[in-house]
Amino acid sequence: MSVEELAERAKAKIRLAKPRIGSAPCTGDGCQGAVGVPVWLWTQALPTQSESASAGGRTVTVSDRVTKVTWDLGNGTTITCNGSGTAYDPSMGWATSPDCGVPKGYTQAGQYTVTATFHHEVTYTGVNRPAENVTSTASSNVTIGEVQAIGVQAGG
Repeated sequence: MSVEELAERAKAKIRLAKPRIGSAPCTGDGCQGAVGVPVWLWTQALPTQSESASAGGRTVTVSDRVTKVTWDLGNGTTITCNGSGTAYDPSMGWATSPDCGVPKGYTQAGQYTVTATFHHEVTYTGVNRPAENVTSTASSNVTIGEVQAIGVQAGG
C-alpha cells in the first residue's frame, strides 16, 4: 500500500467537528433579543483530532484542528473569531463580548439564521502532502425585537 493510500485511509477516519454554537441573544424557543443589544457568539471547545493508518512499516498521521470560526448573523454582518469565544452569562448585563461578538448587535427586528463556519486545517505526517483547508457549519435561529420606551409626564 502506498503512503498516499495510507493518507487517504487515515483521512477517512477524521470526522470534521461541528461543535454546538451559542449566542446571546439566545436561540431557545420563546427567547427574544433586542435591537442594539450586544451580540455574543461562542461554541463548545474546538477539538483537535488525529488519526493514523499503517501498513508495510509505514505510518501516516492526519491531524485536524479548527483554526477560526466565521459567524454570519443572517443580516449581512459577519465576524471572524480565532477561538471558541466566551459564553454569555446574564450577570454580564449589556456588556460586550471580550473576544467574539458584535458590540452594537442587530439594527432591525426580525428572524435571523446565525451560521458558524468552522475553518479546519488538515495536516499530514509521514507523507509529503500539503495541508488542506476545509470547512463545516452549524446554524441556529434567533428572534430580534424592539424595546420601546414610553415617556409619561408626572403630575399631569
